[in-house]
Amino acid sequence: MPLTPEFDSQRTEILQKFFEQSPFLGWTELNLQNISTELGYTARITVRAFPNGLRDVIDAHADLIDKHMLESAESFGLSELSIRKKISTLILLRIESVSSHRDAISRLIPLLSTPQYLPTGTRILYRTVDIMWRAAGDTSTDFNFYSKRSLLAGIYCSTLLFWLTDHTKNYMETREFLDRRIANVMSLQKLKPKIRSYLPRLGASFSSFCNALSSLRRTG
Repeated sequence: MPLTPEFDSQRTEILQKFFEQSPFLGWTELNLQNISTELGYTARITVRAFPNGLRDVIDAHADLIDKHMLESAESFGLSELSIRKKISTLILLRIESVSSHRDAISRLIPLLSTPQYLPTGTRILYRTVDIMWRAAGDTSTDFNFYSKRSLLAGIYCSTLLFWLTDHTKNYMETREFLDRRIANVMSLQKLKPKIRSYLPRLGASFSSFCNALSSLRRTG
């Protein structure tokens, strides 16, 4: 059931309060309940806004950051940039969108690595890299669809982890790290014809991987 404008507004207010905490009090159901109570919302409103509890908070946060990334990208004239520059710009814009609550992100990553939240994290990551590729103008539907998203997921995750420990001005070291990662991937693309020739040998393992991505694509 889609949210009404009233509940959508309340959901946004709860999310904003979630990240205004200083210090950040953690990704917990109790923190969600306390924030809702502090804002004067009943348990019914909280459940209506986030029916799956903390999982919905995490999902809504990621969705909000993706939207901020796309809004910021509008002023960069992506259509005039090379694919490599489009992707690096989108990654940096998304990281900048979470820069105001880095502590929360540093706590979220380990949480999404746990068995309980790994499916949520995987789905969100897939959605984000898919949005990035579509914003960059990608229209592939074949092998490239999956390979591009798999490679970008690796680039984005490694860059985000690097950024968490980067305290340089304007995150210059993160930008340099990202450029190196993309350069490495671009060099790997030259091996794609050889990789394709080995695909039949990968058999069921590769097929299962693609099926998993396809399933996420349908439910994302």
